[in-house]
Amino acid sequence: MNRNAMINTLKKHHSAQVYRPEQEFSNVVSVDGSYLGPYIPYVGSAYCEAKPRILIYAMAQNLARIEGLIRKYLCSPDKGMLRQQSNSNPPNIHLHPYDDGHLPILAALVLNAHPNTIFKPTSNIHSLVCATNFVKFSFWREGQNGTRRDVNPPRDIYKTMWDYFCSYEIEILRPEVIITVSQDISSALKKHYSYPNSNTLVINLSFPGRLNLNRRFIPEGKKAIANGYNPEPFRTRMSSLLTGTPNPKGYLHKVITTDWYYFLKMEDRIKKQLQGV
Repeated sequence: MNRNAMINTLKKHHSAQVYRPEQEFSNVVSVDGSYLGPYIPYVGSAYCEAKPRILIYAMAQNLARIEGLIRKYLCSPDKGMLRQQSNSNPPNIHLHPYDDGHLPILAALVLNAHPNTIFKPTSNIHSLVCATNFVKFSFWREGQNGTRRDVNPPRDIYKTMWDYFCSYEIEILRPEVIITVSQDISSALKKHYSYPNSNTLVINLSFPGRLNLNRRFIPEGKKAIANGYNPEPFRTRMSSLLTGTPNPKGYLHKVITTDWYYFLKMEDRIKKQLQGV
């Protein structure tokens, strides 16, 4: 199946699903009484030729405070179904840890370390991967002064997401590696997906959210430098893996500079999880 067929097949399937989370949960994000439907993953232009094929699952979009974007989705011809499809280079797929550079770098680390890779640093990472959220809907909680704040999806919804959407995504996309950046997603896959007996390797990594980075990885990196560690060779090596990946706004360079320790630790975890492949 080629890329266009994958996209069209996923669109047809997701459009046919009748699941409405607002009938089950009172805190599904909406605007003007209207709710968004699901959406299909971003599929890179050369994903079908990639080796290994990588599918990245983050958790969910945070839309509680972005009513204008919700209205834009609802007014689009596909009602937001294709919100993650992007023809720009680099793509803007409305997945924050991807658009800010963290997830493409994790994908590059996996591609570089995989024993069966055909990846070269001159490749464009964005063209080689699929990326999306496991939970296709956004949730809110009441903050101070009655304002709406983003909140993680209820854990009860993960099996439903698997049954309605994610199991079919994996069936159509046929990834050889799934990267998850949420323990909830990893747990859902372990519970509902038939691995380790499948041919797909699931690699669970820490979520590269700013709170997690500032609280843990940046202080640990500063401590390593204070103890004599020089991060420049690692930063240089990281940058060299991305020579073919467009970076007009400098996001990749920025996160390599600030969050190098996070990537150092994730590379160690990736190599351990790739043992035996």
